[in-house]
Amino acid sequence: MDPIGIASKLFGASIAASTRVVKSVSSPFKSLSSVPSINAEVEKLQECPEIFDMTPREAKFAIRATDLGSWQTSSSSSRSSSRSGQGSTNSDPKAIQHWALVVYFQEGKVINFFEAGKDENGQLQAGRAQIAFKDIEIFNEADQIVATAVTSPRQLLEIAKQVKTGEYSAVFNNCQTWLKKFLNRINSDCGSCLSLPFKYLIGTTN
Repeated sequence: MDPIGIASKLFGASIAASTRVVKSVSSPFKSLSSVPSINAEVEKLQECPEIFDMTPREAKFAIRATDLGSWQTSSSSSRSSSRSGQGSTNSDPKAIQHWALVVYFQEGKVINFFEAGKDENGQLQAGRAQIAFKDIEIFNEADQIVATAVTSPRQLLEIAKQVKTGEYSAVFNNCQTWLKKFLNRINSDCGSCLSLPFKYLIGTTN
């Protein structure tokens, strides 16, 4: 077979594999990340209960990246892997990755978790989870952003709700593009200078 034909077959197989993985982890909408120690339900932003914590204070941000290629390709296998603590996180910035944002308010010991992914209707759906402080390693093991922002859990949720979602696209409208827009909105509303670590600027989106 000629080189072009071989490349086409390999590309097609890669797209099919990543589509199977996306379907298995994002429908129904639950935590899309394979971080094994997250013991909280990721709720759709529009269905999150009202947050009364509106006290502005310093928040630290971190990117939680998981290589989709390391995940099991069935829902049951993925859940089993998560419970057993398996999975690859923050390992290869050039792999097809799922990105989530972890926000830590040291004052009050509050940890928020934000992510987006494809829902059962083919739309990009964003969600949030409240992480217990006993699971602080979720933040500590992620790639922390050097800059901080002064905000509150309530303000962050309101900002997240303003980030546009729309129809999911594996290239143009996905978990990574949503997270970038979220950071930009935080910078705009809070006067901060949050930016992705350099290696995430060259990653392959999914």
